[in-house]
Amino acid sequence: MSDDDSDVSEHGAPAVGAVVRDRFDTDEIFQRIVAAADDEIDTGNRELFFSGLAAGFAITITFLMYASLSAKTEGAIQGALLYPLGFVYIILGGYQLYTENTLPPVALVLERLASVPALLRVWVVVVVGNFAGGGLGALVLAFGGVFEPETAEAAVEVSKKGLETDAAPLFFKAVFAGLIVAGIVWLDFGARD
Repeated sequence: MSDDDSDVSEHGAPAVGAVVRDRFDTDEIFQRIVAAADDEIDTGNRELFFSGLAAGFAITITFLMYASLSAKTEGAIQGALLYPLGFVYIILGGYQLYTENTLPPVALVLERLASVPALLRVWVVVVVGNFAGGGLGALVLAFGGVFEPETAEAAVEVSKKGLETDAAPLFFKAVFAGLIVAGIVWLDFGARD
């Protein structure tokens, strides 16, 4: 290292006396989302479907953990604490989940870099894959011997609670959950270096 480089570390970063901005600003995060969405919007239907299928199946991990822990601890709070792990698994795995696809493709449409029909194509293919994967996962959980009897009973109770929820509260819960997942997507793009 020469005398001219005394303020720079071995890899070129400021060593001392300088402030290094360690976070992206809002515009930088938005541009990263748009760039990633631009790559995804042209993804073929087959790839979107199978990625959506994998995400739908993977979301059953959330239900599996929720039901299992609720049965073992006789309380829903512990199961609820594990609930987000399925979403983290999907987002970090790069699978296509419908709720994750509410932010990037919409940003692309808002920037007028993609059309509404292209957005709808992505949404339809992904949601069909998600439902197919979720249905497959539900079949495995229901008939594959995955659950012990007390866990199966807890799973049925969780399912009944969901089915008994009125349409309006269910809709607003879904909207709120979608906003949370979109926020996680935003954080994911903000955390990448």
